[in-house]
Amino acid sequence: MIDVQGGDRKGAWNTGEEGFDVAAAQERSHIMVQNAKKVLDVFRAEGLPVIQFKEVHRKNFVDFGRELDGAEGPHLLEDDPHTDYAHLTYSIEGEYCFTKRRYSCSLLIPIGGGSCIDTAKCIAGAMVHNEETHEKKQLLHPDVFPKYSLLDPEYTYSVHRKQTTFGVNVLDLEPSEDKYETANRAIDTLENLFRSWGIPKNLRESGIGLTDDSKFEIMAEKAIGAAGKINGCVPLSKEDVINIYKAAF
Repeated sequence: MIDVQGGDRKGAWNTGEEGFDVAAAQERSHIMVQNAKKVLDVFRAEGLPVIQFKEVHRKNFVDFGRELDGAEGPHLLEDDPHTDYAHLTYSIEGEYCFTKRRYSCSLLIPIGGGSCIDTAKCIAGAMVHNEETHEKKQLLHPDVFPKYSLLDPEYTYSVHRKQTTFGVNVLDLEPSEDKYETANRAIDTLENLFRSWGIPKNLRESGIGLTDDSKFEIMAEKAIGAAGKINGCVPLSKEDVINIYKAAF
């Protein structure tokens, strides 16, 4: 991976910082590019993959964020020819090229499933700026990780293919383009079938005299004591069993 920019390397070097040695910076840059070219030549000769990166900022500065709080001034603007890859190490056909942009935000809202939320966790963090030394350091700590997930119920739906297959192949339902609609019809059909056989659909209809959840704690204690430990099964706590009863009530 190579990250060398500057085009013809003749761009303005004066940052406006007092005491900045332009000549020394140019010399260091020239040596760096020459060394990068030597390494790049080896990779190209061996046919090894090369990935070229370049940082680009928008002309309206919207994506600089806290970068300009330190010693750096505006840099690598998208309309500046010196933002391009350095000519000496310029990418050739077959190499991978990526443009990286930086955006600052105070609120990150991932939209999607688990992968999207996990990615948000990875990039969560904070940048701490030292006003005296003009240094920036990244802070990664659980305290700055996401605390809440705002979920749209529509995106949390999941239907296993066996549910729709059961409805079509066993209950002889007509398949629908909407798998959720097919699964719901399968559930309704099965529930009606059980009702026709006199099978209760919940604990309230079971005939055991339950009118509320006041006895769930006693029932859970007896259920755990009677079940013991079953090999290969995850043990349930009393709270787990109570929640099962509540869902079945």
